Amino acid sequence: MEYHYKIDPKNGKLILIDKNLIKNQKGVIKDVLKNFSFSTDFQTFSLPIRIFKTENHMDHYSMIFGNLQYIEKAHKSINKFETDPEKIKFNRLKRLKNIVSYILGGLIHVSASRKPCNHYLGETFQATYDDGTKIYVERIKHSKPTETFLFVNQRFGFKLYGTIRNVSKFLILTKS
Repeated sequence: MEYHYKIDPKNGKLILIDKNLIKNQKGVIKDVLKNFSFSTDFQTFSLPIRIFKTENHMDHYSMIFGNLQYIEKAHKSINKFETDPEKIKFNRLKRLKNIVSYILGGLIHVSASRKPCNHYLGETFQATYDDGTKIYVERIKHSKPTETFLFVNQRFGFKLYGTIRNVSKFLILTKS
């Protein structure tokens, strides 16, 4: 996996270090402002092609939800035969920490500086991870981009499914 950022050890901020990416981002705001109005629907807003990734949203989901080692750890923290209440409580906390780590671990991909390409209505994406987890994604609505997804792993006994609807809003914040 290619990373375009480094983390500033002093304050924890992400720093963009990819010089080609920085070059492609220059002038984007100017290009966007040429076509801007307050009645613009941001889901249909045209952006310069130079800022797009080669992957589409569906590929992007497999990266966002890809930290499956935490799901495996959460699964292993379950002991159905444990009777000690303190150990049961500790194992539940350990399981919760791993599930939260799984969710938070994909957020770095959400903050990508390059936009994934938009895909067509009915387009599907299927993949299998090394641990046997299968992923299925389908675009079910185009005008307000909406995808359904299903992650299944028989070995760990989990099924993760849902619908993701991308929503953009332009807000002007004022101090009162």
